[in-house]
Amino acid sequence: MTNAFKTEEGRQLVFNRYKEILANWPVKNKQYSVSTSIGSTFIIESGRDDKPSLILLHGSVSNSFTWFTDVIELSNKFKVFAVDVIGDAGLSEMVRPGYRSGAYEKWLHELMGALNIESAHFAGISLGGWMAINFGIHFPRMARSIFLISPGGLSRVKRSFLWKVLLYSLSGNKRKIFILLNGGKDNGLSHQFKSAMAFTGLINKHFKPRTDELPVFKSEELAQLTMPVMLVFGAKDCIFNADESALLLTGATPQAEVIIYPDAGHIIVDQSEKMIDFFEKPSHNIQPNDVTKHDK
Repeated sequence: MTNAFKTEEGRQLVFNRYKEILANWPVKNKQYSVSTSIGSTFIIESGRDDKPSLILLHGSVSNSFTWFTDVIELSNKFKVFAVDVIGDAGLSEMVRPGYRSGAYEKWLHELMGALNIESAHFAGISLGGWMAINFGIHFPRMARSIFLISPGGLSRVKRSFLWKVLLYSLSGNKRKIFILLNGGKDNGLSHQFKSAMAFTGLINKHFKPRTDELPVFKSEELAQLTMPVMLVFGAKDCIFNADESALLLTGATPQAEVIIYPDAGHIIVDQSEKMIDFFEKPSHNIQPNDVTKHDK
């Protein structure tokens, strides 16, 4: 087991705040842990049993609070399982297998088995997007469709981002890191979004992120994605290259749709309506390489 928190005091501060958020989850839910051979996994389950299953995977240095707003609409349409990724800043086990070890696809496969889910829609943000792609490659029949928000695995991490984060971290300027992730914008933010960023700042202060880079998928791997795929990116994403990511995915996966927001950065919010529209669309109506650029 890896202790990814800098101090025990910091771990308690993060978990106490997370448990406050969980106690005020905006929809009726069940919270529990599921055992897998990779590690115990915390889940927030909501929605109706007669609806299709939807698995939500958050990004790095985070947990399922990421979906706090989206889950309100999603739970009306799906049986939602918000999953705390193992090895990250949630309540799942603190284990960090290698990205190419085969552990992550095995983890999700076992998780679905434990939940009696034969197939599900997937939505993933950043690291969660990488995991959704990876699972879809290995178990395409179990992924009904995949919605990706600023995912890793389709382009390399920008070196300029790593240097800026290091510089801002050393100077203690966390706000500049947020502005960088938000496409250079520092205005027009809702109170709820500012509260979410305050929790993100708390996590970043006390949690040690992984330093190994996410592998980029090869075209022949992405060709295994036979299900409908939607890719959402910000043109000003400071971590991954939106155009390179879209080109790689659509070149290997002809049915993929792409939306690029010209003024957005890595942080893209309020996508629940687009997710619902996409998941509920018959797959035969999806046009190959339907790439659009528009405002949020």
